[in-house]
Amino acid sequence: MNKKLKTAATAAVLAVTAATVSTLPVYADNAYRKAQPQGWFWYEDPTPQKQEQPKPKPEPVPQKPAPAKADNPAEVKQDDEPFSAPWVRKNLQVLLERAITNPTEENVRAYKYMERVMSDMSTNFANMSEKVVQNDPMLDESVRFPISSMARAQALSQVAQAKDGIIRDLKGKAGLWMFFDSKCSFCHSQYETTRLLAQKHGLTVHYISTDGGIIPGMTTGQIRYDRNAERARTLGIKLTPAVVLVAPPEKMAIVAHGAMAQSELEEKIVLAAIDMKLANPELSNLAKLQDRGILSAQDMAEAKNRMRNPNNPDELVKMLNEMIRRKM
Repeated sequence: MNKKLKTAATAAVLAVTAATVSTLPVYADNAYRKAQPQGWFWYEDPTPQKQEQPKPKPEPVPQKPAPAKADNPAEVKQDDEPFSAPWVRKNLQVLLERAITNPTEENVRAYKYMERVMSDMSTNFANMSEKVVQNDPMLDESVRFPISSMARAQALSQVAQAKDGIIRDLKGKAGLWMFFDSKCSFCHSQYETTRLLAQKHGLTVHYISTDGGIIPGMTTGQIRYDRNAERARTLGIKLTPAVVLVAPPEKMAIVAHGAMAQSELEEKIVLAAIDMKLANPELSNLAKLQDRGILSAQDMAEAKNRMRNPNNPDELVKMLNEMIRRKM
């Protein structure tokens, strides 16, 4: 009885269990099966995890290409046309440094040959320059002003005569003012120089005292007084002695500050007379004979404005030739 009862009870429990399992949702079984491969760690936290951003990889630094090695270390550079001036100049330096660093017979010989080439090129240039100058009077210095001793002496004599003529020609046109201080020793020596120059050329000179005193030898009719040197300051005179070339009523120019020799004073008077347009044009040209053919700053400015194509050597030569010819 009891055995039958246990068997029946067991059967009933199995039946109920089977019925219960058959009624469970399908997803429960699937969830378990899906999680089964994870074992004990199949449970996952539903909170979303922050994903770490991958760090950027540093960009590779570009490597500079290694300089190409010359196949033959004895070769020279070929950047410029062979045997041109830049080519010779560059390679002369290269061969010199190589010969100094490693003075073998081969290295020194290579440098000396290149040096010979440079020397010969310079000689060729000098020879052609001499030929060009001889055939172009606008470039020949001996045409502009004599170089030979005899011709040069004659030319310098003409220049000196022209300068004397300019100063003598100032008589009746202009005179000299000499500002002085009676206590100044240099003023005393400058007085003697100015007095002799005036006697030689027949110039009128007025001696102007800035301190109220006089220098022995001065006559009353020659002396003027400049109280407190006011007139001297208005003329721009900063020290005594000072000599001024005066052409009434308005033209005047300071020709000397400080004591100087008679020849130097005469030279300055001539230059001032030419600048003030007081000198005879023919005498002026002779006096400036050594400056003949020299292009001035104004001439350079004119040439700059006239140039159409500065890179055209033919145009440049033609224009400069015409300008120098006019100055001759």
